[in-house]
Amino acid sequence: ALEYWSPVDWYNGGMEHTTLHLLYSRFWHKFLYDIGVVPTKEPYAKRTSHGMILGEGGIKMSKSRGNVINPTDVIAEYGADTMRTYIIFIGDFEKAASWSTNAVKGCKRFLDKVWNLAETVTDHETAYSAKNESILHKTIRKVTSDIDALKGNTALAALMTLTSTLTDNGCNAAELKTLLQLLSPFAPHIVEELWERLGFAAKYGKMCCQCDWPTYDETKTVDTTVTMAVQVLGKLKGTVTVAKDSDQQAVVEAALQLKEKYGGKLYRVGMTVPVDDENEMEYVYRFKRPSVPSYDRYIKSASQSGITKASKVFMLDAVIDEDRDKLTKDMEENPGIAITIGNKLTEILGLTNTANLKKL
Repeated sequence: ALEYWSPVDWYNGGMEHTTLHLLYSRFWHKFLYDIGVVPTKEPYAKRTSHGMILGEGGIKMSKSRGNVINPTDVIAEYGADTMRTYIIFIGDFEKAASWSTNAVKGCKRFLDKVWNLAETVTDHETAYSAKNESILHKTIRKVTSDIDALKGNTALAALMTLTSTLTDNGCNAAELKTLLQLLSPFAPHIVEELWERLGFAAKYGKMCCQCDWPTYDETKTVDTTVTMAVQVLGKLKGTVTVAKDSDQQAVVEAALQLKEKYGGKLYRVGMTVPVDDENEMEYVYRFKRPSVPSYDRYIKSASQSGITKASKVFMLDAVIDEDRDKLTKDMEENPGIAITIGNKLTEILGLTNTANLKKL
């Protein structure tokens, strides 16, 4: 029997008991091994220690302080699945964490959201939809790896993100099935209830926890599009979604389309160009003709950010041809504007007249 059961696969204990438990268990096991009574040199193959849950405010729970949280009270008010979900979501496995009643309510809202999502599914689809396929494969990979690494909090965060996405995009039966399977280790009661109500138990002839774990396709975890922010002097003015392999011109054209949303003319007033590769440009856009103080703030901000040797800061004339003279005049009247135009950059941008661009 000792040869079959030894060593213990995984010994997990509380933080406060680590020292004595390790001391006693290893000491006695080593002694027994030395005298030939047990067959293994070590008592267990893996040892972990979970963090302590503190009272609200980060104070250790104790009866004398009256801040002990009774699990049965939480279960009576919010349900066992909410209790389980919160304990896992509260923080890193090995670190101490403070109890938060508001966070418990947040976990309850998450489970309610899953329930409400399930009530919207009436189809019998067996395949993921195109718009949800990528995030489903990503979530399967994330939750699978996080469970093995004892990162239940980040696994639940991924499930919360998936639930929000499915709520926004719409959810079919195949997608909900995967969501329930991934949620099963954390909230088994609500999952099994929904599993039966939606007909999965009858269809597969088993409980959700008895089904095979979902698998993912690595090739489908790679995004085909990226969302890029369009900023003005550090302030977000909108986002554009483009194909991941888009060239610079396609990205610029997508950004320029934002002017339809904001109205008026869109100006390109500045960009950052790495010294080692002048083809890589980071554009800064503005949705109205920039005033002189805007230039000054931009240059000051760029200087404070350390854009010196690593990058060159350029102030360019307007995108709209008929307004080039206006910006050139502004530049002439304000020689403090930073202008540095290299020959290669001038060629890339198609600028022919740089005589009026003042160098800082």
